[in-house]
Amino acid sequence: MITVSSNKLGKYTFDAKDSSEADKSSAANLSRQSLVDSDYLGTTKFFGTTFSGYRYMETHWEKYHLGSTSYSKRTYVGTMAAFIAAISVSLGVGYYIAGSVAGAIVSAGIGLIIGDTLNINTSIHLSSEKYSHKFISFDAINPRMYNTSSNVTGYEYRITDIEHQNELDNIYYEGLTRIDYENQVTQLFQSMFMNVYGINGTPVF
Repeated sequence: MITVSSNKLGKYTFDAKDSSEADKSSAANLSRQSLVDSDYLGTTKFFGTTFSGYRYMETHWEKYHLGSTSYSKRTYVGTMAAFIAAISVSLGVGYYIAGSVAGAIVSAGIGLIIGDTLNINTSIHLSSEKYSHKFISFDAINPRMYNTSSNVTGYEYRITDIEHQNELDNIYYEGLTRIDYENQVTQLFQSMFMNVYGINGTPVF
C-alpha cells in the first residue's frame, strides 16, 4: 500500500507499507528490479461532465530496469513507394523491376498493405535491455480523499545487439511511456485520472 504524506515544501512524499500479502509480493518484485530514473512531472488540470470546476492531478514517474531480453522488430513498415525505391537502390535494378519484386512479396502474403503503409510480415530478433515505465498519480489538493494510481503502462527497449550495428543503441517503446506524457497523449492522462477518481476527466493542456 502506498500512503501519501505532506512535507514542509507542500509536496507529497510516498511511504511504502506492507499492509497485505499482495503488497508484500509487489514489494518483493520491485526489489528484484532496479530503479534507474525517476522524476516529478507536475500537476495537470482536468474538467469533466460529472463534477463541477476542476480537479488537479499530480504525477510522478519511475523507470525500472527489468533485465536483458530479445526485442522483435518488423523487417519493414513504411510506404510502398519507399520500399520499391529501396529495392531499386539495393539491387541496382530499375523502378519497374523493383515494383514487380515488391508486388510479388505482397502477392505471396509476406507483405500486407494497409492504406498507404506496407507491413512486411517478417521480423528480426534483437538483444536488448528492457525497462518499465511506471506512473504514480494522486489528487494534488486532497490526496487522502481519492485513490493513488500506481501502474506500469509501457516498456522501453534499448538495443544492445552488436550483430546489428545499424540498430545498436536504438530505443523502441511499447504501450504508454514517458514520451507519451511529454507529448500529452490524452489516453494516458485519462487512464490515470480514471484510476484516481473513478470517473472520466479531460486534461487541460
